[in-house]
Order: sequence, then structure tokens, then C-alpha cells
Amino acid sequence: MDIDTAVLENFTLITIKGRIVIGRDVDSAKKELLKIIESVEKNVILDLKNVTFIDSSGLGALACLKTAADLKGTKIALVGLSSQLKRMLEITGLSEIFETYSTTEEAAYELNQKCI
Repeated sequence: MDIDTAVLENFTLITIKGRIVIGRDVDSAKKELLKIIESVEKNVILDLKNVTFIDSSGLGALACLKTAADLKGTKIALVGLSSQLKRMLEITGLSEIFETYSTTEEAAYELNQKCI
């Protein structure tokens, strides 16, 4: 799993590539992502279009990120969800806590509107 971060004008874009599955990768990624959430001063868009698979540990890591963002007052949005990931979010109820969008541009616009 690879994580790339770009700090843009109105938000921080975090792009994840690969599999988000149980084990050392998800644990180290979760720690890295939590550090990013703690350090950002803007809203976060998490781009998952290049995630090839996610298991329950990966979903747990996403929920943990959401909690950390909420505690900090940072909004977090998910973009680029595969049909499998959308379904998993629905089954687990996580679709109720995450704002999801088709594109980064759509998410950026909506997050900016909610901050006004």
C-alpha cells in the first residue's frame, strides 16, 4: 500500500494505492494517516480510486481516521470508491458517517461550501 499526500489550497488530498488489509501494512498506514490528520489545518479528501481491496481491518482504519478528524473538527470525504467498497460501507453502516463523492473536484467544492 502506498500513501501520497498533497496539501492544496482548500484541502489536503491523501491518495491510497493498493490493498488495505490486516497486518503490518494497515497498522503502519493507520499510524501514518493519523499523523497526517493531526497535522492538517484544512479538510481532508481521501482518494481511494486505486485501492484494489479492503478488508475489515482497513474499514476499521478508515473509521479510526474519521473519529480523529471529527475530534479535531476536520471534515473528511472519500472519493473514487469502487462498487465493492461502496457496498462494504453500506453493509457496515460506515456510509452513514462518511461523506462520499465521485470526484476530488466535487468533494472539494462541497467541503468548501460547508465551511462557509
